[in-house]
Amino acid sequence: GLIFEDDVLLAENFQSLLSDYFSETPDDWDVIFIGNGYGIQIPQNKLVSGKKVYLADHPASRCTEAMLVKKSAANKLYNAMRPFTLVCDWEYGWQFYNLGLKVYWFEPAIITQASHALDLGTLQGIPDYFKSTLR
Repeated sequence: GLIFEDDVLLAENFQSLLSDYFSETPDDWDVIFIGNGYGIQIPQNKLVSGKKVYLADHPASRCTEAMLVKKSAANKLYNAMRPFTLVCDWEYGWQFYNLGLKVYWFEPAIITQASHALDLGTLQGIPDYFKSTLR
């Protein structure tokens, strides 16, 4: 399943990028974060030239604006996350670790969350209706 929050901005050539990145993703993935999660990135010292898909260290959550989830992982998460006890990003991070899920990050991300980009000042020309109401 592909999950988007309501304020995501897709890369201009999103469809071809998704296909390209996904072709490099190992088959053992359970969850893939395709967004940049409020500017969370792979540390510079771990970047490899030409590499686009990285196995994330736990806690592996990268915010929740855009992620792919395998059906088997979704079932495990659904059963483990009832009742919901933490903020969703933190709950995901805990459950990914607790369930031993393989979580990958696309780097560079192919999704930006508009409200976060506005907060960080990384994008210009985004309509104000994308401004986060969480304060």
